[in-house]
Amino acid sequence: MNQAPGVQCKCGTFKGQLSDTAFQRHNHLVCYCHDCQAFARYVGASMTMNERGGTEIIQVACSDVTITEDQESLAAVRLSEGGLTRWYASCCDTPVGNAPGTGLPFIGLIHDCLQPADQIEKSFGSVTLIAFANKALGEDRVEPRGMPMGFIRFLLLALGAKFRGDGKRHAFFLPTGEPITNPAVLNDAERAPLYAE
Repeated sequence: MNQAPGVQCKCGTFKGQLSDTAFQRHNHLVCYCHDCQAFARYVGASMTMNERGGTEIIQVACSDVTITEDQESLAAVRLSEGGLTRWYASCCDTPVGNAPGTGLPFIGLIHDCLQPADQIEKSFGSVTLIAFANKALGEDRVEPRGMPMGFIRFLLLALGAKFRGDGKRHAFFLPTGEPITNPAVLNDAERAPLYAE
């Protein structure tokens, strides 16, 4: 029997659950932006990216994610002072997701933390948005896909979550708006090697 994906790091220490609504309201994309590439390099998870530097992400409302085991293993980083907070499981350096905070209450779950991986497409459908295709690695052009509908889906997801007050039920942020774990903020010297292609 097919099993819908849950949230879990590679070693199985950190775990979470997705609500049923996560499979109904979400955005399935591949992002080629330099920051997503840098984050994958930061955690040493080069397999997070496809051969052109894209990261597969499922954006869901923050209230659709519940941490169930070993929240203490979560670590966080910001690539710059005002950047997204990006989480990973420190037990095995599995990328988990990124989010701007309670003001825009969604989280982009990185495919590495969704298990079983072979159920991702069956549960969330195929990729409908390819973002920042112009930042892809290599010489051959990657074709963008899904704009502007992908952006509209994201707005509906994020604004719907904000309207429902989901920021008060954010698994990765406190109701005060502070991250549940203090993120490391990279300085210029730490950040520069991560953007080298």
